[in-house]
Amino acid sequence: MDFTAYYTAGEIYSNQKNIYKNYIAEDFTLWDGVAVFSHSRFLYPPLVAKFFSSFSSLSYHQAKIIWNSINILLAVIILSIFIKTFRFKNSLNHILIYLIILFNFFPLLTLIERGQIDLYSFMFASLGVYFLVRNNSEFSSGVMFALSILVKLNMIYILPFLILFKKWKTFSSTLFSLLIIAVISIAMTGFESNKNYIINELPRISEFAESGTDEMKIDHYMLKTYFQMAPEALSFKDGKLYLTEFISFNSKASLTYYAEAVFKLIGINLNRQFISLIFFLFLFSIILLLKIQIDLNSPVLWMLVFLIILLSSPFTWVMNLVWIFPVGIYLVNKIQSDGIDNIILLMIAGFVLISLPDNLWVTDRSVFKYFFKFKYVLGEVMIIISSLYLLKSASNKKVTA
Repeated sequence: MDFTAYYTAGEIYSNQKNIYKNYIAEDFTLWDGVAVFSHSRFLYPPLVAKFFSSFSSLSYHQAKIIWNSINILLAVIILSIFIKTFRFKNSLNHILIYLIILFNFFPLLTLIERGQIDLYSFMFASLGVYFLVRNNSEFSSGVMFALSILVKLNMIYILPFLILFKKWKTFSSTLFSLLIIAVISIAMTGFESNKNYIINELPRISEFAESGTDEMKIDHYMLKTYFQMAPEALSFKDGKLYLTEFISFNSKASLTYYAEAVFKLIGINLNRQFISLIFFLFLFSIILLLKIQIDLNSPVLWMLVFLIILLSSPFTWVMNLVWIFPVGIYLVNKIQSDGIDNIILLMIAGFVLISLPDNLWVTDRSVFKYFFKFKYVLGEVMIIISSLYLLKSASNKKVTA
């Protein structure tokens, strides 16, 4: 489903049209089979659309195979980056256990099925951590974080952490790299398209993502008849019909989403970005209040950073939770070296909750419907609580020592 939006954006870009417009009325072949609003489902800057134009030169079938093959490769690369960064055990038996955890992690399955882009962002973020922790190259770290922000805008929340860690060179490098990326984007995709993205598209995307209001919907006969005839979303590519999804699952994994829903129930309409910022500041302030000593070599610290970004972001889906799979790698090493206590048990429970498979055809018809609906956020909160406890305990030991 998501790769269909990327591929279609690449097609539209290659046709020198507006990548943020839904072309169902003008050209059915430039519709992704899902978008029902006047805008397309493509959420990223024009430079990313140019990247996807290379995929649109292939048939959809070929492009999807190549895309997911790269995703699988990226997952393994990220695993190797974390092993090297935090010096996790790397015997053959350990590698096999890590791979079993990775390829049985439900968010990875959903990412592959949807064809999401999160592993690209996470690879850049992981390299940013590696260069900062192991290579002592703050400039390279900043470049990687900037590339991660380009792919996933919610990574902008990494900047306050860099200030907290007093990594001023990395902070400056990130901002400078973002400026260079902006210049490259203008040079390659044009000033007007980038101006339109920042002024017109980004505010809408920040508020609604790929969705929108009823006023934004297209009143078109194709949409009225199509969804009545087709029980599943279909995309028409290369003269063939493709299913845009094979499994349905509860996809919401952001605390911001549920908070906004609660506020609406009591008659309070708050901007989702405002709610996101409040949650981020709250979680960020907990680290300050606990007076946690910063140890950049701690995998728990970076797990906490990524979890706070995910939980407080305006839009976090289960596919995005692929960022959490290093928690499983950490747990293997932690349990082997120190055993299991109540806090590690809490972290295990949170990780298992997130890993637990979900299929709406089953869960929506069971008594556990609401458990599966909230399990991702619950799992994230459990891992955050256990991470904070571990970091605080480590800080206390350093003080007493």
